[in-house]
Amino acid sequence: MTRVNPSKIKPSMEKTTDRKQADRKQIIFTEGAKGGGGKTTLLSSLADFFLAENIPVKLVDADIDNKSRGSLSHLFKGTPKIDIRTDHGLDQFIGMVLDDSAQTVLADLGAGSSKETWAWFEQMHDSVSEEGIRFLAVGLVTNDSSTTSAILG
Repeated sequence: MTRVNPSKIKPSMEKTTDRKQADRKQIIFTEGAKGGGGKTTLLSSLADFFLAENIPVKLVDADIDNKSRGSLSHLFKGTPKIDIRTDHGLDQFIGMVLDDSAQTVLADLGAGSSKETWAWFEQMHDSVSEEGIRFLAVGLVTNDSSTTSAILG
């Protein structure tokens, strides 16, 4: 039996030939029940990275309570602001994702929107997945115990 040091193995960088896989979109969004936990700061840093690397990215500001200069739509001009808590808000959001050419979407969800998002996600996951959309939820916690309980439910 030959043992191989995992740190010496080079990752495979093969290009995918599956067109559906290559066209898949990913939505990276923040969640948390508490405002001021760093959700917008994290997404704006990710947006800066994508833009600096010339990686196409769609930004969506779904934090309707943040109307200050620190909101994603204020930091990045032209970023649409959408209320996902309305009856068709999340459906409108997915429409924006599908209509845009960028494969990566960064969505800044507002404090307390996790409950509505997860209820919608449970109901719509199968049909949205069929459209080639993947999700990555980023829950931010600080040393404030309320940020932890917001993520853990």
